[in-house]
Amino acid sequence: MNDLVDDTYWLGRATEMVEGALDQRKATADKLTSTAAWLATLTTAGVTSLVALRNPELGTPIVVLLALDLAVVIAAYVAGLLASQPRFRSFDPRVPDEIRQAHESAVLSVRRSLVTATALVITAAVLSSLVLVFVASAPRAG
Repeated sequence: MNDLVDDTYWLGRATEMVEGALDQRKATADKLTSTAAWLATLTTAGVTSLVALRNPELGTPIVVLLALDLAVVIAAYVAGLLASQPRFRSFDPRVPDEIRQAHESAVLSVRRSLVTATALVITAAVLSSLVLVFVASAPRAG
């Protein structure tokens, strides 16, 4: 009995799996980038609105926290962009072990970038929340 599934099938299946994993990682990186941009918008609009409506006394700790938050948001955005970029490494396409090593290296690099971007986005979300709470609860100036 002949094999119904040959090497060509498995090569095509492997290609689909690799491309699907890359698409999923790209989509995750795009979501992290858009979340970081949303946090920047939320924090900026929230602080601006609170300052305009309440005229709070913003002390040095609140201003430092705001600056730290915006720096983390920018770092999260950049990390998300870097995670969505393809990783290239030279290899000899005639040597299967080099192809495998290049693929594993690229996947590991993207995974590290996604973990870093996720951690930065979570940190930025916490800092954004703290900034808004501290600005809203700051005493009025004068």
